[in-house]
Amino acid sequence: MLTFSKYSSFTDKEIISTILAGNEEAMMYLLYVRFAKDIRFFAWKYFERLDIVDDLTSDLYEHFKGPNLDWAPLRTFSFRSSLRTWFSSVVTKFFLKQRKKMIDETNRQQSIEIATAEYTRTLGQTTADPRIPIMLEAINKLKNEEYRLILIKDLEGYSHADIAQMIAEKRKREGKQRMYNGKIVVPDAYSVDRDKARAIVELRKSMQQIKTV
Repeated sequence: MLTFSKYSSFTDKEIISTILAGNEEAMMYLLYVRFAKDIRFFAWKYFERLDIVDDLTSDLYEHFKGPNLDWAPLRTFSFRSSLRTWFSSVVTKFFLKQRKKMIDETNRQQSIEIATAEYTRTLGQTTADPRIPIMLEAINKLKNEEYRLILIKDLEGYSHADIAQMIAEKRKREGKQRMYNGKIVVPDAYSVDRDKARAIVELRKSMQQIKTV
């Protein structure tokens, strides 16, 4: 059970030293107690939403811990200002980057939706449609092998679950299995659906290049 109350009397230097000594609970105290209202304020200021505060706070925790898990970002605090002032500056920069990522992701999803609709309309045409040969040529030109496999098997009528199984077998056969946190990443229908959308975006670019040659 977390007992944050014991940190309430800590000075800026004491709380930072405690975290750098390996006490993760002290960092959680900063995020979820001492500076919780500040995080909510900046969440509303930059995102105009409060339903993502928990996710943003979790992201902040990972940010402060650093890629090497040694609290490197936290070590940049020089005590020239109050910890709250410095913390607010870091949160502002971090949230602005996160907001840009969210905007970029929204735009990317919109492009995927448009491309998916275009791809679906193309599949609905007869084989006499001159775009079909161009589309097949474009698929063969895709650099990502799994994207090619997904699109071809999708054209052949296989379900995404079946295609996921094909990808898993292909990775195992070729020794290209992907790992995450020490475990093998197993493709599923959802990942195929996601990658198909991404493949369609690449396909549309490839088709455009072929048309302009």
